[in-house]
Amino acid sequence: MVGFIPNFEASDRSATQALYLSILNLLTYFYLFLNKERRNNFLDSVHTNYYFLFIFLFFLWSLITSPFAINQTESLRVLTEFGPILVAILPIYYFLNTGINNKTSFIINLIPVFLFFEIAAIIIPYLIDLNQDAIISRSSRYAGVTGNINIAAFSIVLKLPFVWHHLFKSESTKLKRIMCMVIYTAGLFSIFSIHETRGAMLSVLLIIISTALFYVFKSLRLNNKIVFLVKRFSLLLLPLFLVLSLNYYQGVLTEKTTVFNRLETLQSLQDGSSQERLRYYGQALSSIAENPILGVGIGNWCLESVKRDIDYISNYVVAYHVHNDFLEIFAETGILGFLFFFGPLFFAVFILIRKIIFQKFADSTDFHFFLLLSIVGYLLDSFLNFPFSRPIQLIHLVLCMVVLSTIIKLKPSSKLEQLNKALLKPIMGFIIILIPLNVFGTSKTFKSNKEQYILLGQFNSSQFIEPIENVLKYEDQFPSLSGTTIPLSTFKGIYLTKNSRYEEAIPYYKRGIKSNPFLPISEAYLGWNYYNLDKIDSALFYTRKAFNKLPRNGAHYTYYMAALSQIKDTMTISSTYKKMKKLVDEEYVENVYTIALAGVLGKTNSEEILSKANARLLESKDPNAIKGIYILNFGEENTNKGHKAHEQGLVHFENKQYDLAAQFFEVATKFNNLEAPYFENAGNAYMKLGDYSKSLYFLDYVLDKLNPNSAKANYLKALILLENKEKIQGCKLLLKANKNGHPNAMRVYLIYCK
Repeated sequence: MVGFIPNFEASDRSATQALYLSILNLLTYFYLFLNKERRNNFLDSVHTNYYFLFIFLFFLWSLITSPFAINQTESLRVLTEFGPILVAILPIYYFLNTGINNKTSFIINLIPVFLFFEIAAIIIPYLIDLNQDAIISRSSRYAGVTGNINIAAFSIVLKLPFVWHHLFKSESTKLKRIMCMVIYTAGLFSIFSIHETRGAMLSVLLIIISTALFYVFKSLRLNNKIVFLVKRFSLLLLPLFLVLSLNYYQGVLTEKTTVFNRLETLQSLQDGSSQERLRYYGQALSSIAENPILGVGIGNWCLESVKRDIDYISNYVVAYHVHNDFLEIFAETGILGFLFFFGPLFFAVFILIRKIIFQKFADSTDFHFFLLLSIVGYLLDSFLNFPFSRPIQLIHLVLCMVVLSTIIKLKPSSKLEQLNKALLKPIMGFIIILIPLNVFGTSKTFKSNKEQYILLGQFNSSQFIEPIENVLKYEDQFPSLSGTTIPLSTFKGIYLTKNSRYEEAIPYYKRGIKSNPFLPISEAYLGWNYYNLDKIDSALFYTRKAFNKLPRNGAHYTYYMAALSQIKDTMTISSTYKKMKKLVDEEYVENVYTIALAGVLGKTNSEEILSKANARLLESKDPNAIKGIYILNFGEENTNKGHKAHEQGLVHFENKQYDLAAQFFEVATKFNNLEAPYFENAGNAYMKLGDYSKSLYFLDYVLDKLNPNSAKANYLKALILLENKEKIQGCKLLLKANKNGHPNAMRVYLIYCK
């Protein structure tokens, strides 16, 4: 039921699921140890559970190597979230093997039921939106119980073989077959038409082809081959053809992307997603070559990826996973960790294939085949994604592996069995210590994820409205990183900075640098704090470091240019601008450059800088950049004087003191002859006074030298021309003013020009 646990406002659903599992484990072990008979039977079952032994060794090896990680706290967090999976293996195995009747059939029957509800949670919102013509392609609204469309798609892939088991089983009733066909068809529709997840599409097609081949081989040992194949193929392929036809019809009708369009993109590997993954794979292989034994530490690939992918990062969006668990687990835990985790899965595939072939595709091997498909589905997901970080996928894998160990009993050597018995007490002692640690650790991680939901949301929207007293109480030690690898202590520093508490923020940024030394957000904000404290040497040191590490980031560029402006280093300002211009083609790059030069040069004699800045004046919507351009032309003192004179003029105009307003507006134009509103308002004030010649002087200045398309200047001049009986020219200007957005131009035109 792990997938159906509500999120409870956590930023990552996995944190909620890990807490649920750790509490469930605590209750389960308490129940088992409460009764002496159950306790003894449970302990006897431990030494025969070889899958648990391998996962225990994986956990132990990951724990041993974690002190060598960049961020040991992150390693412990991941182990705390993986611990409940490890601990859950033993009671699941015990319950499936205890009592007179084997209970695997209970699990086998239950999985399709849960899949039914999973798919219903996907399709119902989709049908509601379809009815309202409000479908959003690949929307998280259709993620069902998982919170992510890719997880939802692969969760269906992993469970479909259990549906096929009931669909093809000869003992199944007609009603059960109909229900299985409904689940199967709906599952395919979810994958192909709703989620459009390429990896899941490819995986489900591969296991469908494998199933078809299985029944072809199976038919070779039967007398009535044609009838057998027709029955099986119709059940297997008709839903597929139906869904693909419906998908194609949808594509033609609504110009929606079809399955064929999505799968076509896999051929060239030239799309952005494929290129990214290939880059991540190369980085992981490089890391493996450098650290083949110890790895970089479990849970630390997110940091290693920042170091290796820094040239492609701009706004703190990092490659948290390799998108290939084979490479990620190898890179994090070395070759031993890789073998301990994936070794049992490869062995399970070998055992199942061997059993199917040796028993010549007998009816008794049908379930073995479908179990094999589910495990292979997990391996395919591991090749394309990161199911190791998803409890809903991991628990399903555990169920499959435990069911396998229940139906196929391995006979180990007596020495291995003796070794297992000898390790029983140390292992159980470790588990008993681990269970409360899991509850404690996952509860802290869950609490932190609820807080991160607030922090990340406000950070992304630049709305830091949470009271600073609350933020300072948030968890930042365990875990120490957010889901984006931004240190949690750095978030606290940012809130302090936004509240102008610069001195207090500094220790939080320094802790953030230790937590993640590769993502220079902490250095950038630390430098900005020093800038605000007028400690320019420190500001330069940290902002330069942040910019050199991650130059594509706009904040890093801005903070560094601000510090350079303070020391009037025009050469470095120019070289930094040129470097940034090559990397980012955005308006803010020019604007920041202009503002930085304004702080350095004041009224400059550089015609090149002035001409470039003035040419962009009308295009820029950044008030800071516009002010910087004015400062470049007139100096900061004159720019401010012009602004103040204009403000006073507006006050007098509102009070209908047009003569005083005109005087102040005219003064403003003398301090700043690039600000069109100064001239427009002067023209308006003189028009109110009836001094049309002076009014036209200011309006013509705007239209001739600043902005020929000014809606206000064209409108005011049109009114004067109409008053002077120059109707033709006045009407032309009214049309021009209307075209450029003046609200009253057309009304006046209809009165005087029609």
